[in-house]
Amino acid sequence: MHTQRSVLRRVIVIAIVASIVLSILGFLVAPPIVKSQLVKRLSVELGRPVRIESVRINPWVLSVAIQGLAITDRDGGAFVAWDRIYVNFDSFSFFVKEWRFQEVTAVAPSGRVVVNQDRSLNFSDLLQKFAAKPAPADRSPAWPLRVGKLVVVGAQLDFADHSRSQEFATHVGPVNLSLLNFYTAPNRDAPYQFTAETGSGEKLRWAGTVSVNPLASEGELLISGIQPATYAPYYRDLVRFDVLGGVLDVSGRYKATLGERGLAATMESGHVHLTALKVAPRGSTASALELADLEITGLEATTTPLAVKATKVALFGGRASVHRSADGVIDLVAMMQPVGPPAGTAPVTPTAGDAKPKPQVDIGAVSVRQFNAVFEDLATPRRAVNTIDNAEVDLEKVTLADGAAIPVKIALSLPAQGAINLHGSIVLAPLQATLSVDAANVSLATISPYIEPMFNVHITQGAVSAKGDVHAALPANAPMELDYTGSVTVDRLGLVDGVGNEPLAGWSQLAVNGIEFKATPLSLAVKDVTWTDPTAHVVIGRDHAINLLEALKPAPAPAGTATAAPTPAVTLPATSTPPKISIGKVSVTNGAFTFVDRSVQPEVSTAVTQFGGTITGLSSENVARANVDLKATVDGGGPIAITGKLDPLGEKKSVDLKVDFKDVELTPFSPYSAKFAGYELARGKLFLDVNAKVAEQKVDMSNVVTLTQFTFGAPSQSPEATKLPVRLAVA
Repeated sequence: MHTQRSVLRRVIVIAIVASIVLSILGFLVAPPIVKSQLVKRLSVELGRPVRIESVRINPWVLSVAIQGLAITDRDGGAFVAWDRIYVNFDSFSFFVKEWRFQEVTAVAPSGRVVVNQDRSLNFSDLLQKFAAKPAPADRSPAWPLRVGKLVVVGAQLDFADHSRSQEFATHVGPVNLSLLNFYTAPNRDAPYQFTAETGSGEKLRWAGTVSVNPLASEGELLISGIQPATYAPYYRDLVRFDVLGGVLDVSGRYKATLGERGLAATMESGHVHLTALKVAPRGSTASALELADLEITGLEATTTPLAVKATKVALFGGRASVHRSADGVIDLVAMMQPVGPPAGTAPVTPTAGDAKPKPQVDIGAVSVRQFNAVFEDLATPRRAVNTIDNAEVDLEKVTLADGAAIPVKIALSLPAQGAINLHGSIVLAPLQATLSVDAANVSLATISPYIEPMFNVHITQGAVSAKGDVHAALPANAPMELDYTGSVTVDRLGLVDGVGNEPLAGWSQLAVNGIEFKATPLSLAVKDVTWTDPTAHVVIGRDHAINLLEALKPAPAPAGTATAAPTPAVTLPATSTPPKISIGKVSVTNGAFTFVDRSVQPEVSTAVTQFGGTITGLSSENVARANVDLKATVDGGGPIAITGKLDPLGEKKSVDLKVDFKDVELTPFSPYSAKFAGYELARGKLFLDVNAKVAEQKVDMSNVVTLTQFTFGAPSQSPEATKLPVRLAVA
């Protein structure tokens, strides 16, 4: 009994002594030794100076704490540092054949990553030195790793990239990470939380689960405050534009797995919000495209199969400023063109095996509100500016599926209370549209610069309205299809000649109703045309130039302007047969046409007014020909009547008209008599009866001219007057 007590006492004493020795070695002796060896060995292995403030070891819980570590990079800058790192090893690891850590905590770690001009890293030497070597074939499987709690608090990272044409630098921090129950055994998920901020105000919040075997993660991701302009060094060489502003927020739930077949990922409940985006041509500070508020909700995406779905895409507020230069380059189009491969790079030729299936895209609704646009054209003789004050667009069930019809509504507000409204459907593959059109008060003055290269006239006023249905399609390997049924009205048109800047022509209204137009085969049918208050002013100038003929010439380019780029010709589908054209009725009301001749003095001035009547039955296939019944007066007195039949549209043109002038006062033409006959006209009236027939390219005309009360007045002494006895001839 005494012996047993002595043994027990001896064991207790040994245990106490061992504990004291272990404590002394662990708490007091080992830390400075470990610190010294770490500093020495790390400095040699890393090739960089290493400093450690202190090392603390707790032998009872198998924990190590290293405080104040700092590694200086080879250029003298900071490389890696932390305030404190704490590792608590689990002693049961040796019994269960697992590397177990109850806790790993890093407080205020920091690092610096530099990409050099040659694309090497500031630690490339370490990557090469510690590159993993192939494991021996007979190596036993590694023990699984288990970490009860991994915590990173207040991490900081400085990143600089000097390999780009425009250098990039950013600061990331603070970064916080919490990972619980991490285990590398198969199918073990570990919950985590990750947050980070950048120096430019971007924030990242990432939470969910992660597993290593297989490599997979599932959770929620939120990135806010992304400024695309900050990352220009990484995309500016791939595009032809600059991003001047914009803030992007992205969030959603995701699931990703990296397996033998590659990455399989899905996203759901996604949300994308882009505000204040400004895009400009390269080197310009004036934005060509602005998006005030773009939001995508209900975003879903999968990589296998490649598919994207969204509940709604909504744009509120925006502006497009489009400029076409004198050489015909449209800046918005040019800056969206892809950038070719770098010089010396062989182009990649796709092969049949490279063909990828078309992605599935389905968007429940697309909405655009408060969007406006300005198009400035410098390729015309005169600068042209066209604007859209407000555009509203609604699309439903948007998809890339072949043959799928997408309902669409478009409302455009234009200057001077103009408006264009479209609704119907479009198909993206093959491209086609079936729309109802309702356009009102669309100004024509803004298209004048596009008319002037063909005619020397200016459109000073006018508005077009249209209401009908249009169908357009671009079928593969077939002519373009274009059909229109409806009406077109042009109100308050005013034209001036480009030489004298005097009124040339116009009308109060031209209404074309019952239009049926087809491009393939080419045909046009019109129910009726009503022309109200048409006017025309023919002027012969002092230089004998006729304004109407001058107007048919192209306008000269302003001095000092570059030659405008040629406008591509619009080619209608070729047809082997003449187009079918028919117009049921043309009605003219209250026409007025004036004639002024300034080549004689005093100038001659006369007018045909109250012009009106009808032409019925115009047709390229009407054997009976159209009926003509037109009337007018000359200078408010002498009546004019034009009656008969004509066929200007048929294959065999024909005319059978009777033109009757009665009681036309001749004294307005006295300046001609004074100039060429040598005497002014005192009085006189004209009666003219003309019967004109044209058939099979033969002309048959009979004229009866009657002058009454024709009397010469005072002599004019004109040097151009004839020497013949004209008084005797009319006596």
